[in-house]
Amino acid sequence: MAENENQAALDPAKLVRFYRVFGRHYLQHIGLLTVAFTSLLLGIGVSLALPWTLALLLDIVANQPIPTVVASHAPWLLGDPMVAAAVLLTAYVVIKILISLFTFLDKYYVSVVGETMVKDIRERVFAHLQRLSLSFHNAAESGDVIFRMTKDVKDIKKLLVNIPQDLVQRILTIGSYGGILLVLNWKLALLAFTVIPTISRYTGKTGLGVHKAEKKKKKKEGKVATIVSENLRNMPLVQAFGRESSERAEFVKQNQSSLTADLTAIRLFARFKRLMDMLVAVATASILYVGGRAVLDGGVTLGTFYIFYKYTEDLYGPIDKLTEAIVSLAKHQVAGERTLELVESDMVIHDTSAAVAVPEIQGRIEFDDVSFAYKKTSGPVLEHVGFTAESGETVALVGHSGAGKSTLISLLLRFYDPTEGAVTIDGRDLRKFTLRSLRSHVTILLQDTLLMHKTIRENIAFGRPSATDEEIVAAASKAEAHGFIAKLADGYDTIVSEDGRNLSGGQRQRLSIARAILRDAPILILDEPTSGLDAQTEANLTVAIDRLQQGRTTFIIAHQLRTIRNADKILFLEEGNVVDQGTHDELFARSPQYRELYELQQGGTAA
Repeated sequence: MAENENQAALDPAKLVRFYRVFGRHYLQHIGLLTVAFTSLLLGIGVSLALPWTLALLLDIVANQPIPTVVASHAPWLLGDPMVAAAVLLTAYVVIKILISLFTFLDKYYVSVVGETMVKDIRERVFAHLQRLSLSFHNAAESGDVIFRMTKDVKDIKKLLVNIPQDLVQRILTIGSYGGILLVLNWKLALLAFTVIPTISRYTGKTGLGVHKAEKKKKKKEGKVATIVSENLRNMPLVQAFGRESSERAEFVKQNQSSLTADLTAIRLFARFKRLMDMLVAVATASILYVGGRAVLDGGVTLGTFYIFYKYTEDLYGPIDKLTEAIVSLAKHQVAGERTLELVESDMVIHDTSAAVAVPEIQGRIEFDDVSFAYKKTSGPVLEHVGFTAESGETVALVGHSGAGKSTLISLLLRFYDPTEGAVTIDGRDLRKFTLRSLRSHVTILLQDTLLMHKTIRENIAFGRPSATDEEIVAAASKAEAHGFIAKLADGYDTIVSEDGRNLSGGQRQRLSIARAILRDAPILILDEPTSGLDAQTEANLTVAIDRLQQGRTTFIIAHQLRTIRNADKILFLEEGNVVDQGTHDELFARSPQYRELYELQQGGTAA
C-alpha cells in the first residue's frame, strides 16, 4: 500500500503535462538555447581528448610504445621526446581553456534563459490569477498562493532548464565515455558497468522518497506563509486579544513540520550518496587491481591504463551527477505540479468569442429569473430572482445576513455567472460583453475601503489611470478629500500604507469616493460605505455620496435601513429569494418581516 502511495505521488504524466503546458516558453529562447546546447556538445567533445594528452605523455616518459593508431596520425610523437612533451602539455592547456570557454557559454546562456523564463511564467501565472473567479480566491489561502508565485515558480527554473541540461550532458558524457571504454578494453568496461543496475534501483527509490517529503514540505511552507500573512494583516486583533503565544505556537508547529519533511529528504539523499560512494569505491578498486596486473604483465601500457582509469573516473562522475539530477527532478517536480495547479485552475469567467465592448448605456438593469449556486453540489444561493432597476434609479438590497445581497451584486459585476436566467443591461445579456468593458461602466464603494500601497494620486486614479492632475484634484475636492490631502507633508504623493493604515477611516472613504467620482461610471454600487464611522464623519461623507449618486443607477447593500428610506425601490431578500419589493413606505405598510427588521434596528421606533 505504501509503495502504491509513493508511486502515485510521483506521477510521470504530471511531469509530461508540465512540459507540455510550459513548453512554449522554450520557443521564445530557441536562439540562446541553441548556443548553450552547441557549447555543451563542444565541451563534451573537447573533454574526451583531455586524458589522451597526459596518457601519451606518460608513455613517452616511461619510454613505452605509442599506440599504433595514434602514432599513424601523429608521427611527431615518435620524434624528440622533449618536443612531443611540450606539444602535449600545450595541447593540455589549450583543451582546458576550451572546456572552460564552452562551459561558461553553456552555463551563462542557460542561466539567462532560465531567469527569463521564470519572469515570463510568473507574469503568466499572475495574469491567470487575476482571471480566476472569486470562488477560487475565497477558497485559496493567500500565503500559499504567494509562496507558489514566488518560491515555487523560482524553483521550476531547475525543472525547465537546469535539470534537462544536466540530464542531456550526463547522458551524452556517459554514452561517450562508456563507448570509448568498451573499445579500449571491454572486459574492464563491463567491470566498471557492474554498479549501474544497483545505482539505478536506489536512484528510483530515493527519488520517490524525496518527492514525497518535498511535497509535504511545500504544503507546510504554504501554511507558514499563510500564518505570517494573516498575522501581519491582523496584528492589532492578535495583540488586542493577547493571542501572540497561541499564534506563535501554531507558527512553530507548522515550521517544525516543514523542517521535519526537509530533514527527511536530506537524510534520504545523504544515505543514497554514501551508498553511491561505496559502490564507486569498490568498482574503482577492482579496476585498479585488474588493470594494474595487466600493466605488470605487459598486456597494456602505463598510458593506456591511465586513460582507462581516467575515463572510468570521468564515467562515475557523470553517473553520480545523473543520479543527483534524477533525484532533483523528483524534488522540483513538486514545485512544477503546484505551479501547474494554479495555471490549470479553470474557475475563470471567460469572455465569449462573440463578446463585444459595452456601448454607451442608459443603465437599465434587469435580473430575469436568475438562480445561482456556488457549487453544483451545494444548494442555490439565489432562486428565481427577478426585478428591474430603471436608469437613474436607486435600488436598495435588504435582508438578514446570508440572504444573497452580496451574491446578487457579484453577478452584476460578473464575478460569477448565473446558473439559470440572465442579468441584462439595457436589454442585453451581460455575457455578451467583454469583462473589461462591462466593469469599466461600474463603480463600487465598499464598507471595508480597499486602497493600494501606492500614492494618494495613484489610488484616486486607480479606475482611470489617464486622468490629469487637475481632474484628480477636482474629484478629491468633490469628495471632501482635498483639504486633508493638502495638509499632508507629501500631499498627493503621500504613499498609502498597506491596508491604508496611515489614514483614518473617514480619510480612506473620502479617497474611495474620489476614486468613484473620477471613474464617472453610469452604474454605482454602495456597500454601506459610511457604516462604522462617527456621526459627523458620516454626515460629511453622505453629502459627497449623494453628489456621486446623481444621474447614476445605484445599488445599495443596506445594513442600516435608515440609510435607504429614500430609495426608489427596495428589494427584501430572504434565503436567496426576493420576497417583496417596493418603496420604504410600501414595504413598511404591507411586509411584517420588513417592518420587524426596521423596528428592531430603530429600537421600536415607527416609520
